[in-house]
Amino acid sequence: MDPDCVLLLFVDLIQEQLMDLDCVLLLFVDLIQEQLMDPDCVLLLFVDLIQEQLMDPDCVLLLFVDLIQEQLMDLDCVLLCVDLIQEQLMDPDCVLLLFVDLIQEQLMDPDCVLLLFVDLIQEQLMDLDCVVLLFVDLIQEQLMDLDCLLPLQSLLKTSSAVWRESAVTLLSVLTSHTPNKAVLVSEGLLEEVGQLLLHPTCSSVIITHSCRIITDLSSCSEGQQQAEMEARCLSGLLGALLSPSLTDDTLMHLTSCLQNLMTQHPLKSELSVMITSEHVSRLVKLSGQTQNPQLSYNSAAVISRLEMTGETVQLLKPHYVTMLEYLSVFLKNKDLKFQQLGIVTISNLKKDGDFSSLLSGGEVEDQLRTVHDQTEETRRLLQTIQPLSPSPVHPLLPRHKH
Repeated sequence: MDPDCVLLLFVDLIQEQLMDLDCVLLLFVDLIQEQLMDPDCVLLLFVDLIQEQLMDPDCVLLLFVDLIQEQLMDLDCVLLCVDLIQEQLMDPDCVLLLFVDLIQEQLMDPDCVLLLFVDLIQEQLMDLDCVVLLFVDLIQEQLMDLDCLLPLQSLLKTSSAVWRESAVTLLSVLTSHTPNKAVLVSEGLLEEVGQLLLHPTCSSVIITHSCRIITDLSSCSEGQQQAEMEARCLSGLLGALLSPSLTDDTLMHLTSCLQNLMTQHPLKSELSVMITSEHVSRLVKLSGQTQNPQLSYNSAAVISRLEMTGETVQLLKPHYVTMLEYLSVFLKNKDLKFQQLGIVTISNLKKDGDFSSLLSGGEVEDQLRTVHDQTEETRRLLQTIQPLSPSPVHPLLPRHKH
């Protein structure tokens, strides 16, 4: 008997609910295994049955896995899965798990899967968070290499905000994996991110993940070329700082990234030249807000590292009174890092005689004196403690060599 005729007969019986699907499924598998039936025909049948809601798509997925593993079916079925997801007839999470199994068994190219996922994210048919978790697992298991970098970098330049957000999110996962960092820097990712931040419709998602990328890559290598690429990121970061609609979480990432870059001398000088009165006003305002202490700390830390050139002094001078207010709060803070940041900031600002005049005889100077006295008292008390005797070493254990 012609198997195609049997196939059509089965379809009619299933549609009239005269035949059990599970039995048909097992029979089809046997026929395919014995090469008596074309798997592509069976595949199309299954799609029709799923569309008519006569077959459970999860069962079909499991069958796909078995047939692919036995090399009785090619990967064209994967594209059909995408069609079924688009028609909302198949759960994308189940397909995600299927792809994971196929990649782990080296039956599917992970780079193709990545591009497929990006399409589904763009069409809002798959959750970005799920894809990111999968991406992390594949990198950690060393099942995905950096061949995916070029298509992801190209997505950063598209006009679609969703594509750009998906790409920068996945790239931030790549940069968090230490072995990838040197390659990513050499491929010019920092420059691409710097350009991305300059886009007029730069979203909080893009800013947050761009900051993560810049922070991760800024410490992985040194040299003139590296410094030049990071300097290009500064312009984008400073532009993002002026966005009026950023959340505190995004501002935390942004100010933390700026603070990190300013620990490097060439970039510190670069930022001191690039900063404008609008940037200074924004940083001073963020430093003075009290709802988010860490955001206040990050913003003030950026100001504390500015080089006190003539231009910078002119930018800071209108804010000296406001800055003394938040410095007073810092010096009263029980957290030592705030006290230390206050002292560092005051030391830097005192290079300008006008600031020293404002400081003299005021509340902040009194608080500095209090902090000094407390520090001296702590030092005196520590001196009263006798040095601790060396800890006993068990005779059977080897002594540490110095």
